Parts: sequence; structure tokens; C-alpha cells
Amino acid sequence: MTLYEIDGAIREVLENGIKFDEETGEILFDDSDLEQLQVDLERKIENIGLFIKNLRSEAEALKAEEVSLKKRRERKERSLEHYSEYLKEYLISNDRPRFETSRVAMNIRKSEAVSIDPLANIPKDYLVEKVELKPDKAKLKKALKAGETFDGIRIVTNNNIIIK
Repeated sequence: MTLYEIDGAIREVLENGIKFDEETGEILFDDSDLEQLQVDLERKIENIGLFIKNLRSEAEALKAEEVSLKKRRERKERSLEHYSEYLKEYLISNDRPRFETSRVAMNIRKSEAVSIDPLANIPKDYLVEKVELKPDKAKLKKALKAGETFDGIRIVTNNNIIIK
């Protein structure tokens, strides 16, 4: 039974008291059922709380693993960059623009890119303006609490469950 079903059954017993089948005389709900329903409700709430704690632990473990995997990936990327540069420099210095075996093929290809020194003075005609606007929620909240109103902006109250 769900929390809502248990709650409904409790409400049924409280509203209708002892309930019995008029044809057979069988008692369907009585005070002992109410006690059992309340025990079931407490157990259900506890189990859901424990399930949430377990999910939180799993999420935190996954987050820690993400951090670990990110560090490993970054080390691999640094090694990749180092060995690629090492091999490229070797092949260029030994005038070997191509190398091929049955398992790997590589070649040196020239390309062009613009390199800009950090202190370079770039003319205004060659700059691209990038503007990112985002709402300052802290400032908006302060203004709303001070009595200002804005269309489509309001303070909402959330109920958060704390499970330890």
C-alpha cells in the first residue's frame, strides 16, 4: 500500500468506526486494524526515508567517482598532449612527414591559426562583443521583500525535507 492508501484506510476506520459486511456479519475494520494501519504507516514512512538516505549516499558516491574520473581523464589528456607533441617534434626534426604500419598511420599536416599575445592591442574593429545577461536572483529577492513588484517574478516558498 502507498502512504496515501494507508492514510485513506485510517481515515475510513476513523470516520466509520467498526465496519462489517451486513450479509455475512464479517468485521472488515476494527480498532486493532487502526493500530496495524498506524504501524504500517510509520513503517512505510521510515522505509521511504531510508530509501532516500540510500539514494543520497549513492549519488554522493557517484559524484566522488566523477571527480576521480575527471582527474584521471585530465592526466590522460596531459599525457596525450605530451606524447603527441614529442612524436610530432621528432618526425619534423627527422624530416619524416609520414609514418605508416599495419597498425597505425600518421602524417604531419600544416595549418594556420591566429595567435594573440595576452598583452596584444587589438583594434576595436576586430573585436566581437559578447554580452551575457542573467537575473540577479539575490537582488530581486531583496527588492521583492522591500515591496517592489515585477511582472512574472515572485518569491515562492518551498518545503524541503531533511533526512539524516
